[in-house]
Amino acid sequence: MSEDVSQEVEALFKQMLAAGELEREDWYDFGGKLHQIGRPALSRALELAHDPNPEVRERSAFVLGQLTDHEVSRQSKVQDGIPTLLSLLEHDPELEVRLMAANALSHLSSHEAIPLVIPLIDNPDSDARYAAVFALFCFGDESQWKLYPHLKPMAQEGLLRLTHDSDDKTRDYATCALHNSRHDTPEVHARFWELLDDPDGNVCGEAARGLAKAGDKLLAPRLAQLLEENYDLHYLYDAAEILGDPALLPAIKETAEKWKADCPDRYQISTVESAIEVLEKANG
Repeated sequence: MSEDVSQEVEALFKQMLAAGELEREDWYDFGGKLHQIGRPALSRALELAHDPNPEVRERSAFVLGQLTDHEVSRQSKVQDGIPTLLSLLEHDPELEVRLMAANALSHLSSHEAIPLVIPLIDNPDSDARYAAVFALFCFGDESQWKLYPHLKPMAQEGLLRLTHDSDDKTRDYATCALHNSRHDTPEVHARFWELLDDPDGNVCGEAARGLAKAGDKLLAPRLAQLLEENYDLHYLYDAAEILGDPALLPAIKETAEKWKADCPDRYQISTVESAIEVLEKANG
């Protein structure tokens, strides 16, 4: 490591450790700088992971989840910190440190973390449960499940439990994770149908998307009803487009006019227009 890079690393760590309570923007700022530095910051972060100060350990865990291995590619993460992060997640006495370790392991797609985040589901702290759902979501593409098939049922069960969470954001993310991570089982399918009645619109919309991805033709009449009740929920139009049932076309055209009158967001309106275009093609 060159002297200039070494000085840059030390300056960044001093700045981060001297900062008081970090806001989200601060974390993003440090994260961007760490992406640029990459592997040269590893040894210092590993050293600080054993600091007696929990705030230092928390920030060290953050660093270990952010480092890019530029020698491999711009997308590759430095994996060397995984054993240290697993130890922090399992053994650190401070919840904030454990949650940051879970978050870092999620960024690193560490399959070893899955059994260790499951206990967070029962934590009374909503941030802990959200950390669990984030971790279970991040490790979830089909290639990873093929490598570690024994972990998929564990992750699925954890996500199903989190769809019953009292926190709307956690239920929403768990529902989204179930269909994005290819948990296509009868248990998940049945839970999606229950979640169509969830009081939170985002949760309901994600459940509709899950059923649409599964190709459930029974969804169409229920989706038409939901569109009438929630004409401004763009997830429902997305679900209609995925399902591709032209029987939904009259309902979508009717509700879309209401939404266009109320909605200034061009991106969301484009979701409606895309759904109409797909269903009109399906209708011949």
